[in-house]
Amino acid sequence: MKDQKLLILLLIVACIATVPTPVNADDDWPDSCYDAPTVDPTGEYSVTIDSPDDVDYFKVNLEKGEYIHFTMAPPTEQDALEVRAWASDSESHDVTIRNVQNAEKKTFGYASADHIVTRFIGQETSSWEMWAEGDRTQSYCVNMEDVSDDAEIPYTVNLNSELNNPEPATLEVGELRDQIEQKDQTISDLQSEIDSKEQTINDLQSEIDSKEQTINDLQSEIDSKEQTINDLQSEIDSKEQTINDLQSEIDNKEQTINDLETELESATEDVSISVSVEPADARQSFVEGGSAIVEASSDDADFEKLSLESNGQTFEFDSSGETRVPLESAGTQEMTLEYADTSESFSLNVQESNSGTTETSPGETDSPTTETDESDSDVQDSDGDGVIDSEDYAPNDPEVQEKSDLVSNETDESDSTGSGFGPGFGPVVALVGILLVTLGAMRRLE
Repeated sequence: MKDQKLLILLLIVACIATVPTPVNADDDWPDSCYDAPTVDPTGEYSVTIDSPDDVDYFKVNLEKGEYIHFTMAPPTEQDALEVRAWASDSESHDVTIRNVQNAEKKTFGYASADHIVTRFIGQETSSWEMWAEGDRTQSYCVNMEDVSDDAEIPYTVNLNSELNNPEPATLEVGELRDQIEQKDQTISDLQSEIDSKEQTINDLQSEIDSKEQTINDLQSEIDSKEQTINDLQSEIDSKEQTINDLQSEIDNKEQTINDLETELESATEDVSISVSVEPADARQSFVEGGSAIVEASSDDADFEKLSLESNGQTFEFDSSGETRVPLESAGTQEMTLEYADTSESFSLNVQESNSGTTETSPGETDSPTTETDESDSDVQDSDGDGVIDSEDYAPNDPEVQEKSDLVSNETDESDSTGSGFGPGFGPVVALVGILLVTLGAMRRLE
């Protein structure tokens, strides 16, 4: 019983071993230049196109100026066989194809195609030369591919090559006549094909004429529709005119509303800004090379909107309402205060720095330097205002005894230019005046 089972098992294995299985033959040439073998420039080579996407490669080594003369009998199965060549280690082709016989250099599909041979004619032997154009000895790739879907694949190409082949030998008269007859037959066949193409063109032209007539009929229908559209557009235009008239009436009403809003906005509060100017660094007068301290005070103004322009420069006020303006040269220096859309201008009389005067600090006098009794200087009243110099904020100004007097006198001094304050008259303060700025956009009354 065991022997019978073993016999059956052996028969099954034998049957499986005898079942034929398909075998895929390896391609005869690699499908990349990198893997391609280097062959002798002179030789005979057989290349088989195995599939529609098969590309076969081989390489040859050439020096600059050398060339290979190729000959090939085009297979009948080929439809769009292409033979390409280029330098394998360069992005450019560094190769040219010359003296092409019974074939063509490709002039379509590539920006430059001097390296491709295609369109092999009939069964006649085709030939061409591949010239090395590189600047040194290098490897050149050659590949073959049929780029048509109509080729009868597989088929084999037999390619002969010879390094630096001389000019072809002169053909005999009979051979030349045979070639001429072959060319004439080829021309006749091509003319027949041209005639057939022309007939096809005529048939297509007739079909085009018929389509054009259909287009004309459709265009007439379109014109009729467009006329209907135009009539409807005229009606729409009439409606739009009515809408425009109503819109004009609405605009008039809106203008009336805007006028009323403007009148309402005009009833806003004024912003009062008190601005004072005095020499910097405890000077008694405005002197070139020095600075003027401009100080603004207000209960309701936004000092970020307040600026001062002088000598082509713009000065911003800090959060406390103060800015410093340089006094660049002697003479009258114009200054302009701007707040929102309101501005106020004033000027300062700037003294020369070498005018021969002596700057004095508040509480001091500018009298010549002499030895005096200390008790006499303490009780001196230079401006005759009843306040001794040591306690007088401006000992040379009878109108000012304390710094607060500068603010209290701002109305009387609003037009002052600073020209009445010379050296030796104590601290000089120019009151610019009060800017009344209407802030309708900021403080609109409801």
